Amino acid sequence: MQFNKVHGFYIEVTSSQLDKVPDDYRRRQTLKNAERFITPELKAFEDKALSATERALAREKWLYDQVLDQLQPHMPPLTRLAEALATLDVLCCLAERSLTLNWCAPQFVAEPCIEIEAGRHPVVEARLAETSSGAFIANDTRLNANTRMQVITGPNMGGKSTYMRQVALIVLLASIGSHVPAAQLPPRADRRHPHPHRRGRRSGQRAIDLHAGDDWKPRKSCTPPRRTAWC
Repeated sequence: MQFNKVHGFYIEVTSSQLDKVPDDYRRRQTLKNAERFITPELKAFEDKALSATERALAREKWLYDQVLDQLQPHMPPLTRLAEALATLDVLCCLAERSLTLNWCAPQFVAEPCIEIEAGRHPVVEARLAETSSGAFIANDTRLNANTRMQVITGPNMGGKSTYMRQVALIVLLASIGSHVPAAQLPPRADRRHPHPHRRGRRSGQRAIDLHAGDDWKPRKSCTPPRRTAWC
């Protein structure tokens, strides 16, 4: 017995043995030196074999539907359990990242401002560590009532978009209650009044403060970064 995708299962008999073929054999294909036959029993087996995949999928779907029907009465507690596990998973992930990557707790103040010192882009920093391409250069950010905008300039591939995304990621992480990739500062009362411009940028990048009023003047940022935090 043999099989091909065109004719299915068959029994091949050479031309010299055709006179010995039983009467219940049915001719399926004629070749130059042989004939291919099929029997009722072989045909029944062929139908079962070729439809096995379809029947298996139908059976699998039926079993899956049975499981769904049995789970319906238990969906409310299962949903609450899934939500609790998802929340626990997120909190554990953020805690692990905060501990292993040296993140700090953000501080929130009453006045509108963003003060990030030695901030880092967590994804870029991790990629640099994986490829042994050097350490990520931390960046500072100062935005307050007087400095509400920064114009970021610099050469292509200089890190401008990385800096902007870094600030956005730090703000989002703080907003969901996570620690953030920045350095820790002492309490605000022990700090000097922060400079209204960003410092510690990558080489070739500049930050320009835009002050309210008509007498504002652009100012470049070129002082080195210091250990800080964000609030």
